[in-house]
Amino acid sequence: MTGDSISDAMALKKASVGLCMGSGCQVAKDNSDLVILDNDFLSIHRAIKWGRITFENVSKFIQFQLTVNISLCTVVFVSGATLGRPCFNVIQLLWINLIMDILGAIAIGTEPPDCSHKVLMEEGAEANSKRISRKDKIVLPVMWRNIIGQVAYQLVVLFTLIYLGQFMFFEKSFNLIWSPQRDEYSQPTDRLVLDTIVFHTFIAMNLFNMINSRVLAEKELNVFKTLFNNFFFWVVLIFEVGFQNYMIWVADTTIGSALLGIAPLTLTQNIICWVLGALSLPVWVAFKHIPLEKFGSMPDIESDSNDDFFSKKYREAEERYEQNKNRMAKKL
Repeated sequence: MTGDSISDAMALKKASVGLCMGSGCQVAKDNSDLVILDNDFLSIHRAIKWGRITFENVSKFIQFQLTVNISLCTVVFVSGATLGRPCFNVIQLLWINLIMDILGAIAIGTEPPDCSHKVLMEEGAEANSKRISRKDKIVLPVMWRNIIGQVAYQLVVLFTLIYLGQFMFFEKSFNLIWSPQRDEYSQPTDRLVLDTIVFHTFIAMNLFNMINSRVLAEKELNVFKTLFNNFFFWVVLIFEVGFQNYMIWVADTTIGSALLGIAPLTLTQNIICWVLGALSLPVWVAFKHIPLEKFGSMPDIESDSNDDFFSKKYREAEERYEQNKNRMAKKL
């Protein structure tokens, strides 16, 4: 609904989206949802276009962030519980947090409108013209498919490196629990080298997954189709790759190794880490062939309903706690 006079105020207020020109009266502006300051109807098209891509960029970023968080929390918990200490130190966790939060938001959240909508247009006009409601969900089944696929691949690779990496990269095996990270001369041991390989591989897989996260279309298999439409994405990606390699390079010095808690890697080990990271791309394509119906029963993390699996289990635990509490009170 559009209007610019006092008589349009009630209609603008009751409309789903009320539009008012910048030259309209103040009453109409106060009752409208959107004020077109430049009095140009083309601004409505631009607002809708940027609104849609902002909504989609939020979904892309959440997809990337959930993948990193689920993988990271699982690896840290399992390695800490089984080996006595996690395989990532504080500095490494800080760098991972920067990648998945600030840098990830800049790289993925700045996608231009033309980037994704060209892909959607090729899949059908209905996909591009469908109205986005304020009640629409941000986390979609297609996102869960990508998240589960990448998390599964990352966990398989990381757990293989953590528990079997000593037999792959070193001539002599060592105790994963008791072996120190540095010898009596403060030089890195094979245990620290293995932890560095795990850290380097984890970063590489998530940097390549950042490329995967830029595509949300259900049937799009070409992840490189719109790769060069976003200048900020390349700035962030080049910085992350350069800084990650710089961390490995500076680990060859005594101060750098002590500050970062990592060890220098050989050229072969470095290449293996980046190859394992690049395999995230074909894994993403492979999971695209799995029907979305398989992921329709994933937990709804946006709904206010208490009927999901976790809410039911939480209520059952609360009920058992109250029953045990009342039983103990009666005994006393």
